[in-house]
Amino acid sequence: MDIGKLKRVLRTVDDEELLYDLYHLSLALVQTSLGYDFTYGEYTEEKEGKIIYLNHAPVIEVTNLETDAEEYSINQRYGVIYFDSVEEIKIEYVGGFEELPEDLEFAVIMNCESIYNRLGSSGVSRESVSGYTVEYIDSFPPVIVPILDKYRRIIL
Repeated sequence: MDIGKLKRVLRTVDDEELLYDLYHLSLALVQTSLGYDFTYGEYTEEKEGKIIYLNHAPVIEVTNLETDAEEYSINQRYGVIYFDSVEEIKIEYVGGFEELPEDLEFAVIMNCESIYNRLGSSGVSRESVSGYTVEYIDSFPPVIVPILDKYRRIIL
């Protein structure tokens, strides 16, 4: 992660530890929302089902797949394996993003800004002072929702 990009958005924040924490919190929230972890690495999973959702996506390469099924398909973008019947599998694969796509990184950074702007207002949805009203959103900023939808895994 390039902390410089986040510093350019949160111009008044010089605390690199806070920026690092904000980024990783935002990243975790985005990954939870999308339904998978996109941290790049080599993974091994044992699962059972007709539709199997891997913990990491996108799937870059399947290095080993142990299954009795003769036919199956893999949606590599979302890390989903489809079988005709319930199967037990063991899969070894390389998954996640080596580098976040620019739009997804933008979404994580914009969410950092939203989290930062809400610091100290936990539990408050609206504040008014001298005729000035601030209303806090308790979800992702609307500008990033279409970006997240592009990467969101739909669970069937």
